[in-house]
Amino acid sequence: MGSETDTCSRIEAMNCLEEAFVQYHRAIDIAAGYLVHKGYSERRARDEAKKRIVPLFNNGERRPLRLANLAISGIERQEQINCQRRR
Repeated sequence: MGSETDTCSRIEAMNCLEEAFVQYHRAIDIAAGYLVHKGYSERRARDEAKKRIVPLFNNGERRPLRLANLAISGIERQEQINCQRRR
């Protein structure tokens, strides 16, 4: 009886983990799509999005739109700072 409960618990944990990674990849797809539309290469867009999303995800944020928006905001803020430094 105990091993059946353990198996169910493991399956539920794996489902939760899988769902979290689905949200993570959705966030990257959303942010990268926006950045590609803005002119970034696909590779650079995904790299920049991951750089911003991973820490947020590791801190517990799981909502893909929130993750993507925070990543995009951070990337655009950094772009503005870089432009001002060049002037």
